[in-house]
Amino acid sequence: MLFGRLFSGRIIDNLPPKRILFGGIIFSIIAVGLYYTIQSLSLLMIIRLVHGIAFGIASTATGTISSRIIPDDRKGEGIGYYALSVTLASAIGPFCGIVLNQHFGFESIFNVSLIAILLAFNCYNFYKKFK
Repeated sequence: MLFGRLFSGRIIDNLPPKRILFGGIIFSIIAVGLYYTIQSLSLLMIIRLVHGIAFGIASTATGTISSRIIPDDRKGEGIGYYALSVTLASAIGPFCGIVLNQHFGFESIFNVSLIAILLAFNCYNFYKKFK
């Protein structure tokens, strides 16, 4: 994730953040799809690194986009809600992963991750049409 944020922070200065977000989402879809090919722990580590980079790119772009679309008179409140959502996701996500693993098996985590990133892609397309 750190590597993705390092690169995307500099790239966002030169390219539109929506384009960076699109790349991060596509990169994430590919990374999550690669989880189904795991045959060893070393391959899992490599795919996790790739997924972390993709997540870093997408999360940096979403932070930039949200800070730019929030009206100036509500900037503090809006960024506060955005930060709260990121914190809640970081707190609830591992719990959900444990529950999924215990009740449905390890592969269910990959299935839910793929569904979530495909929903993010659909949200991106929805935002693109109306903005």
